[in-house]
Amino acid sequence: MASKRRFVILVVTGLTVVAVGGIACALWLTSTSHQVRQLERDLARADQAKRQKILWNLGTLGGPRASAILSRTLQESDNPHLREAAAYGLQKMQARERLELLRAAAVKESPAEVQAKMASYVARLGGDDVQPWLRQVSDAPLSWLGLGATIGRLELGDLSADGILFRYLKGPDKAMRAFAAERTARWMTFIGEAIGRPPDMTDAPEREVTDADADRMIRWWRQNVTPRLLVDNVIWRKGADPKWRRVARLMGARSKAIDFLDIE
Repeated sequence: MASKRRFVILVVTGLTVVAVGGIACALWLTSTSHQVRQLERDLARADQAKRQKILWNLGTLGGPRASAILSRTLQESDNPHLREAAAYGLQKMQARERLELLRAAAVKESPAEVQAKMASYVARLGGDDVQPWLRQVSDAPLSWLGLGATIGRLELGDLSADGILFRYLKGPDKAMRAFAAERTARWMTFIGEAIGRPPDMTDAPEREVTDADADRMIRWWRQNVTPRLLVDNVIWRKGADPKWRRVARLMGARSKAIDFLDIE
C-alpha cells in the first residue's frame, strides 16, 4: 500500500514538473523578450520587404532591445526604406529617448518621400516639445523636410499650418504635390465621414494632382475642417485609444460596404 502511494506521489510530482515546465516554456516563447530576439535573428536573413515588416513589428513590441535594433538600423542601414521603417518603429513605441537621433536622421536623409515621413515621425514622437523646430522647418522654402514638418504640425492639431500645406498642393514639384495630396485626401475622407460631407476629390490624388483638384481640396478644407475635427481624425488614425480604434474600424467597414454595393 505504501509503495503504491509512493508511486502515485511520484507520478503526480512528475506530471506537475512537466506541467510547470510546459507553462514556463510557453510563457517564454510568447514573451516580448523572446519575440524580439526572434525578430532580430529574422532581420539578419530576410529580404527588404520582410525586413520592413520586422522593423514595424519591433516598434509594436517595444522595449530597450527593440529600441536598440531600430536605432542601429536607422543609423547604419544603406536602404532608405529600412531607415524609414526603423524611424516609424521608434515613434510607434514612443521611444522618447531616441528623439534627437530621429530628428538628426530626418535632417540628414536625402530629399525624398522618406525624409518627409521621418519629419512627421519626429512630430509624433516629440509632440509639443518639437513644435518650435517644426515651425522653423516648415516656414522655410519648400522642401521634403518642410513638407514632413508641415504634416507633423497638422497631425498635432496646429491648423495654422494648413496654408503651408496648400502651397505644396499647388507647388511646382509633382512628387511633393502628390505626397501632400495623398495625406490631405486621407484626412479629408475621415473628416468627411465624421460630418457627413464627403469631399469631391479625384479617385487617385497620389498619382496626379491638377490645379483644379488642388483648388477643390483647399476649398473643401477651408469650409469644413476645424482644429477639433483635425485632432479627432489624428486620434482615429493613430488608434491610440481603443474606443476610437473601434470607431475607425467601423467607419472603414462602412466605407468598404458602400464601395462594394456601389452606393452613391
